[in-house]
Amino acid sequence: MACCTLGAAAFARDILVDSFEDSGLGTLRAAIEQASRGDRILFDPAVFPPTEPVEIVLISPLPPLETGDVTIDASDASVILTGRELPDT
Repeated sequence: MACCTLGAAAFARDILVDSFEDSGLGTLRAAIEQASRGDRILFDPAVFPPTEPVEIVLISPLPPLETGDVTIDASDASVILTGRELPDT
């Protein structure tokens, strides 16, 4: 009988951002809110083409990452985060 040890990486998942909206399903905000240790947040290159930057205009601050070891990877996409719509504090 074979046995193996599962590390944290065995439970990691990819969370795909496929919306440039500030909030809702498929957004960066939703991905951050659901991310767990070892997860990777990726951007859909069909929505965020590498050769044509797409802006995500934030209307409120992004939530903090509540766990460590989460990767936000836009290496295969072109994403610009802008806070120009954030309220002054």
